[in-house]
Amino acid sequence: MMTMSKGVLVALSFACAAAGAVGCSSSGAATSSAGATPGDGGATNYLSLAVGTVWTYDITRTSAGTGQGKIAVEAQDTAPMSGQSGVRVRTTLLDGMTLAWDQTSSSSVIRYEEQQLDLMGNLLSDKQYMPDILVLDESAAHLVAGATWTESYKQLKTPSTKGKATKEQAVWTVESTDDSVTVPAGTYTCIRVSRTHTTSSTSTTAVEWYAVGVGKVKATGAGPSNDQTLELTAVSTP
Repeated sequence: MMTMSKGVLVALSFACAAAGAVGCSSSGAATSSAGATPGDGGATNYLSLAVGTVWTYDITRTSAGTGQGKIAVEAQDTAPMSGQSGVRVRTTLLDGMTLAWDQTSSSSVIRYEEQQLDLMGNLLSDKQYMPDILVLDESAAHLVAGATWTESYKQLKTPSTKGKATKEQAVWTVESTDDSVTVPAGTYTCIRVSRTHTTSSTSTTAVEWYAVGVGKVKATGAGPSNDQTLELTAVSTP
């Protein structure tokens, strides 16, 4: 298992000009080169969902409170309501947990279904998405700064006062492809993407930073109340 612990910077370099990816040297100086660094598996994706991968974060909540959280790719699994196969991803934040059933392709990470749980693991709600929603779009057209697109889908929430699937819409924007971000785990050059859910009574925006071969480095607007900021402290890969 390869582990990047808090305060340790792992060299990352990739031949991905569109992504503008840069890694971090152990001295803390940003470095770049052509080709993959030994030990990174030649990774060229911003978000890999290999079973056993765990990201840990320092979390700050807007209202009050700080703590730690994590995202863990637990197992290959079948989504309980939709019946679709994927990987089960557990996100633990300050105010609860999310179980999501995701799948990767050559150009995107998609989500079939997700459940919201409290910190004791009690199920609060289940959401099925039709069609699947994006977690991250890595197609060439959407790895360019300034790219924007609209995602339309239906959401079936259980329990729900509406009793039927609702029409939902989100607007994605690639805000940067070479954003330098410093978090407890180190300094990374990231793609920065925002997703604004426009069909809720009050539109909400989440912003996420991803580094090639690392995954999610930072996020704002996380959690069911969109009030948590995540900063990577370590990532462990199988």
